[in-house]
Amino acid sequence: KYSFVWLSNDGFTTVQDIILVITFITGQDEPEQSEELASDLNQDGNINIQDIILLINIILGNKDQTESLSTVFYQINEENKLRIHSSGNVAGLELNVNSEVSIEDFYLNEGWEIAHGNNKVLIYNLSGESISNGDILAFSEHISIESGIAVDWSGKMTELIEGNLINEDFQFMGAYPNPFNPQTTISYVLNKNGYLTISMYDLAGHMVYSLYEGTQTEGSYSIEINAEELSSGLYFIKSQFNSGSSIKNETLKINLLK
Repeated sequence: KYSFVWLSNDGFTTVQDIILVITFITGQDEPEQSEELASDLNQDGNINIQDIILLINIILGNKDQTESLSTVFYQINEENKLRIHSSGNVAGLELNVNSEVSIEDFYLNEGWEIAHGNNKVLIYNLSGESISNGDILAFSEHISIESGIAVDWSGKMTELIEGNLINEDFQFMGAYPNPFNPQTTISYVLNKNGYLTISMYDLAGHMVYSLYEGTQTEGSYSIEINAEELSSGLYFIKSQFNSGSSIKNETLKINLLK
């Protein structure tokens, strides 16, 4: 659990403290040294969305985290809509973008807040909810996300990974890290129940690992791969998914560097 030295000098940890931290992150105000130290709740030397979520959690009475955050993918489509997909509970997002932004639409439920400035976009809420997979917002013009982080309600952070979020029965979301040595995690999404096989092959077409075979229900999944016994080179993760009405094959390329 984290404690907080209040910023607003009223003796209480309140929404006013959250607003002050947001103004520091978005460049609307420059913190004094004491304010900077108080705002960095996890003491990592940075003031960011992690500290906002930890502060909100204190106000909420230290909300229990029941599901850890793993991989979070994002995509900006041709309509400048930002979409995310995660297999865990996302409490907040911070985007580092290439220019100042203008938000055209915001698709999250009432209670979600958005703040931007200093080439950053912050998304959070004060009620303890988590962000649903799907469209988050639409920018008024094309924006490039240079980096981003997602945070769960325990304050754990993971970097956002760009992915192709197309609505298919089965879809690989990617591998992270990639290139890797010797461990990586592949993530995938099922939009239907069905029978799935996933295997790993070398360049010669020989199967080196059988990663999964069996029936799986709709949802998001990940598989950890430890390639310690394999030599450096390109490998292919091949899948076949049978939903009963169709069969879909996909291939994901991964690069082992030792």
